[in-house]
Amino acid sequence: MFKYSSKQASALALVTLFFALTFAALLPARAGDEGLYDSPPPPGSSFVRIIDGQRASGVASVGSVEYLLTEEGLTPYKIVHAGTYDLSMRDASPSFSFEAGKFYTIVAAAGTEPVLVEDEPISNPSRAGLYFYNATGTSDVDLALVLGGKAVKAFKNVSADSEAFRQLKAATVGFEAQQSGNALAAADEFSLKRKIGTTVVLFQDSGNYKLLVSNNSLEQ
Repeated sequence: MFKYSSKQASALALVTLFFALTFAALLPARAGDEGLYDSPPPPGSSFVRIIDGQRASGVASVGSVEYLLTEEGLTPYKIVHAGTYDLSMRDASPSFSFEAGKFYTIVAAAGTEPVLVEDEPISNPSRAGLYFYNATGTSDVDLALVLGGKAVKAFKNVSADSEAFRQLKAATVGFEAQQSGNALAAADEFSLKRKIGTTVVLFQDSGNYKLLVSNNSLEQ
């Protein structure tokens, strides 16, 4: 079951040396790119996207709303009218309920039943949002931000099939997923920007790990 992982409360020892990274407290609201924050969703609507652990071409649907699945493994958000709908995705057909004005991610990790996550917000417009999904069966995964050869952990001990969120200052950083200090996968530098959500997903395929990094987006 996908569960939200609460933020780590400990201070970051490298914060001064490492671009003065500042994390804010979590508050409920909605996630998304700059356009998603600038205007509310249409009345009675929610925003829904899909993470596909198989990372293969195909088509999924939530009610009458269709999603094009690609090898990237992450779709944009789409507008779904609030209510309860069946997900049609390969052999899976669970039913999910969506509330108006909220953002959701359906996580279909390889080998598990799809689950629904209500995405946390960027509540502070001066901060960037970082969303990490451990879409694997591997437990106790850390996600480190890397700059100038130095690394600081943004998330610690994220369990299998779990999600975590933080707000932080804008910066350009690399990413490394770790377990017990050992690197599982890395991603090149990526610019984290104010008011924009950046999603990082750890995938696993035949024992190999891969990190996907992408800005949140809306397809209308």
